[in-house]
Amino acid sequence: MLDIIIIMALLPVLPQVIWIALILLGLLTKRGKRRHIAKPLKFLIVIPAHNEEVSIGATLNSLTRLDYSEDLYDVLVIADNCSDKTASIARKSGAHVWERSSKKKSKGYALKEAFPKLMKETSADAFVVIDADTKVHSELLLEFAGDLSEGKDWIQGYYSGLNPYKTWRTKLMQWGFAVFNGSYMEGLQGLGVSVPLRGNGMCFSRKGLSRIPWSAHGLAEDMEFGWKLKLAGERVHFNRNAQVYGEFVSRSGSAAKSQRRRWEQGRAAVKQQVEWQLSALPLLKRFMAYLELNFKPLGFTVTYLSFLALAAGYFHSLGFSNQLTIGSIVFAMVGIVSAYVLSPFVFRFAKPKILVALIWVPYYLLWKALSLAGLKTSQEWQRTGRENETNSDTSHFSLGGVKFDRVTKHEAARRVLKLSGESKVQWVVTPNSDHLLRSQEDSFFKKITQEASLVVADGMPIVWASKLCGDPLPERVTGSDLLPLICKRAAKAGVKVCFFGGGEGEAKKAVKRVTRHLSGFQGVGIYPPFGFDKSETMSDGMIEQIKDSGAQIVFVGVGSPKQEKWIYDNRDKLPPAVYLGVGMSISLAAGTKSRAPKIFQVTGMEWLYRFMQEPRRLGQRYLGNLEIFRLIFQAVRNRNISS
Repeated sequence: MLDIIIIMALLPVLPQVIWIALILLGLLTKRGKRRHIAKPLKFLIVIPAHNEEVSIGATLNSLTRLDYSEDLYDVLVIADNCSDKTASIARKSGAHVWERSSKKKSKGYALKEAFPKLMKETSADAFVVIDADTKVHSELLLEFAGDLSEGKDWIQGYYSGLNPYKTWRTKLMQWGFAVFNGSYMEGLQGLGVSVPLRGNGMCFSRKGLSRIPWSAHGLAEDMEFGWKLKLAGERVHFNRNAQVYGEFVSRSGSAAKSQRRRWEQGRAAVKQQVEWQLSALPLLKRFMAYLELNFKPLGFTVTYLSFLALAAGYFHSLGFSNQLTIGSIVFAMVGIVSAYVLSPFVFRFAKPKILVALIWVPYYLLWKALSLAGLKTSQEWQRTGRENETNSDTSHFSLGGVKFDRVTKHEAARRVLKLSGESKVQWVVTPNSDHLLRSQEDSFFKKITQEASLVVADGMPIVWASKLCGDPLPERVTGSDLLPLICKRAAKAGVKVCFFGGGEGEAKKAVKRVTRHLSGFQGVGIYPPFGFDKSETMSDGMIEQIKDSGAQIVFVGVGSPKQEKWIYDNRDKLPPAVYLGVGMSISLAAGTKSRAPKIFQVTGMEWLYRFMQEPRRLGQRYLGNLEIFRLIFQAVRNRNISS
């Protein structure tokens, strides 16, 4: 009985696995050699663009590097309902420009109007369509010319990412593109069937467009026109060497979600249009077209089969099934899908270094599911935001009302040295989870943090939150990291440093240790007595010592929030310098305390090392810090709602 249930459960994904198996067979066929170009062919590169002033210049610049005679190709930018400088930038770059103004906005409508005009007014043998945020391989036109010389009228190049290694999300997108735009297309090419159009890196011959004019204008106009060609008996060929590189949206905000929703809405609309027309195809072609049209998102198939495999193995271990056959079938199907997922690394569509993003797959699948929740098919076109437009404040990540600067350790150290030359009082704050939670209850402390010249994340939960919100900080930056880096730069620049704080004698000891290791280092150590911040007389005395030191950078290590509040309260008395609240970092520099081993630091477990050293003092604080996860959950939820 259990075996029958598992077999029934396999039916929803069986067509998917059969189709994937066919794709894998197609991948094993021999590849053709590079073709000889029979005669010089003329190309017109068409770039539909709607408000692309940010990216159009770089796209046009990449076309100047094409390894093809300049006399044999022209570039046309269709400035489609643009309200920015797209047209003027394109003209200055030497491209022809058609400024289109119409209520029918979309790439599909623009191409539908453009191609009839271009067929009459130009002598191009073929038309290449690329997106406005794209860079091209130098041999793009040579590859297309070779295919056209063999009589191929419809060609799709290999479309992959321009910024594949920027974030975990772009790594996963590159992997997905390598599967769907690489292995999938190559498999279909090997099977001898028409491949889908991908919208970017498409080449159409004049002959082809004379037979089948462009007529697609939906949300997925490329998929729509590809199916029209297939149903008309035409074949689109794939050329893996004709490469174009489009920009990925690296953060999972509104731009990424709108892009994903547009794709899925477009797919649903095309499926609805095409499904009833499949009956006109011959039986074998109809079967293959059905499999292709009903190809589910790969994430669904992988997740579904993984659960079935676990269930089959679990029930067999309990003795509910004495037959290994059903389990073997399940695991064979998992093996087929796994081979397909990993095929880009075998067939060189992707580099193995993107495999590190594998740990983010569960989160990505959850994000994708939430993005598509409540999806309704719509025919209204919406422009996808570009990478440089996806976040109005790309230099910060906000959590709990605190803006964290998006900097690395070295960038932060460079910023501090720059601030030290501005002849005014400025302060740098390094909030960890404890500081961030305190700022939620202490409005004065939050104000100090918000007015700081530089705020860096000294807490892995904050870095994790930035990644979950799709707005990643590059790394954790602690006061302990900054102190040696800043001292090194200060020594080279001749900038004087003051260590203010630590235990008795630690500041001077830290100066001696740093001086031994750094040639040219100039430093002063000052120990503030207990309670100095409560006594105006003692506080003023400390300020005089800092003035006398002549320091331009002052590390204040008297504990938070005391150090931040003292700096802020005395900002009108303190001499011009950059003041950094660094807690126990002066003790570390003096060598009287030790930091956690590197493995604890990189895994975000430094708190555990410190807890083992001081369980009584830190136990209650760390229990209270669990509240940070509620703050992170709220931030992720609010980001999803707003986008």
